[in-house]
Amino acid sequence: MISPRARFLAALRENADAWHAAEIDYATFTECQQAVWSEIRDAGSAIEREVLQALRDQLPMSSRCGRGWSSGTADRAAGVGSEGAERDYSADKND
Repeated sequence: MISPRARFLAALRENADAWHAAEIDYATFTECQQAVWSEIRDAGSAIEREVLQALRDQLPMSSRCGRGWSSGTADRAAGVGSEGAERDYSADKND
């Protein structure tokens, strides 16, 4: 029997593949992704964490090096730099 995490990951991947192959339009892609994420959330926070972790693990290593993409967002919102010191991000152009 396939795990919920594997089933959800397969659904997300199949939908993305269908869009990239021009088998569905963007509106359909979006509706399908939203439906899958709704099912993931309905399955509970533990399953959602598993799916998110599996997706993060598929990212290229360069996206996860240094501060990491997941904690960097929280650090940035808190105004904390990678060394734990306060930092002013008001001058950053990508905000």
